[in-house]
Amino acid sequence: MKNNVMIALAVAGLVLIAASRIDVDSKKFGYINSMEILYLMPEINTVQSDLEAYSKELDADYQVMVDDYKKKATEYQKKEKEWSEAVRSVKQDELIEMEQRLQKTQQAFEDELMEKQQKLLAPLISKVEGAINDVAKEKGLSYVFDTSKGMLLYADKADEITKDVKVKLKIPETATPDPK
Repeated sequence: MKNNVMIALAVAGLVLIAASRIDVDSKKFGYINSMEILYLMPEINTVQSDLEAYSKELDADYQVMVDDYKKKATEYQKKEKEWSEAVRSVKQDELIEMEQRLQKTQQAFEDELMEKQQKLLAPLISKVEGAINDVAKEKGLSYVFDTSKGMLLYADKADEITKDVKVKLKIPETATPDPK
């Protein structure tokens, strides 16, 4: 009786292993470098120039604050010996407050720039994802890995779909990304 149970369990285990192996064998995998595709799209130039313009605008605003801080710091250095302890203390507090505002403003500007970048890239990313999905379906792929995100340790070149997605998006095959 124990032997029959053991044999039944062994057979059930082998059936499960075989079934899972069949499932894995029926899956087809592909991979792509999505960043290469993104930076080859003609629309990326508009995104980059918009980001540069926005960055310059933020930098100009920040520079006004820096110049104001430098002016007050220079004034403090020139006149600190003339001022009473109370005035010096107030002026020091003003400088410290300005430094803190500069740091907060710089962080806020970096956050704004990142948010702007995400907003501008969203339609391009969506377009690339759509093309990847289309190519994956056309090729009968079950999974697609993205090598630009370092998520793949080995890949057979025959399963790469970067070229097919370039064709789908009408990007010249010989084009190479020019990240700035």
